[in-house]
Amino acid sequence: MNNGKRFELEIKNSIPSSVYYYRFRDGTANFSGDKNQNVRFQATNMCDCLLYDSKHLYFLELKTHKGKSLPLSAIRENQIEQLDKAIILRE
Repeated sequence: MNNGKRFELEIKNSIPSSVYYYRFRDGTANFSGDKNQNVRFQATNMCDCLLYDSKHLYFLELKTHKGKSLPLSAIRENQIEQLDKAIILRE
C-alpha cells in the first residue's frame, strides 16, 4: 500500500461512527469505442470523499506531500471550480 492510500485509510479509520463517510470512486476506466478502439478516461471528482455529521457537510481532498505546505498546483482546476461552486451554493 502506498503512502497516499495509507493516509486515506488512516483518515477513514479516525472518523467517528456517528459521522457518515463516503469515498468517491476514482481511477481510470475504459470501454470499446467505434472501430474497436479502446477509449480511456480519468474520473474528475471534485474531491476524494465527503463527511456528514447531521449538521455539516465536509468535502475533503486528501493529499500527501513532502514539505511544509501543499502547492495549489497539486489540486486540479476542475476541483477548485467545483468546490468553489459548492461554497457559493451554500451562501
